[in-house]
Amino acid sequence: MEGQKISHTHTPHPWTFQRKLGKELKQAQSGNGKVAVVLTKAVGSMWCAYIFAGWAILGLPGITILPNEIVQWVSQTFVQLVMLSVIMVGQSLLGAASDQRADQTFKDVEALLSEYPQLHTHLGKQDDSLNLLHERMTLWFSEKV
Repeated sequence: MEGQKISHTHTPHPWTFQRKLGKELKQAQSGNGKVAVVLTKAVGSMWCAYIFAGWAILGLPGITILPNEIVQWVSQTFVQLVMLSVIMVGQSLLGAASDQRADQTFKDVEALLSEYPQLHTHLGKQDDSLNLLHERMTLWFSEKV
């Protein structure tokens, strides 16, 4: 045990260096991408669902219709038109909630990462103290023997 010192060499994970570079991925958005975003936002609104419901009702067959015609109208017209927009609104809300959770997780990780340098400093000082204590005890025992 004599002459041994406590030491630790910290080796950061490679991702730490990449992260510190601050590179952000930027996606170029083409004209088609912009049109798709505008249409998705328009169709994925409750106002669009109301408009589609109105159009579906206007397309409702006359009063003398057979039960299979009602089933066809509901499944082919109403559900497809109206539920498309309602599902898109729901997906948008769920996506926003997911983004909020991801943002909170990112903030939590950022907080933890800011603590690590302080932890390494503390552990380095602790190693120094333990090494000093070890030296003193070794000296004390060598004097007693």
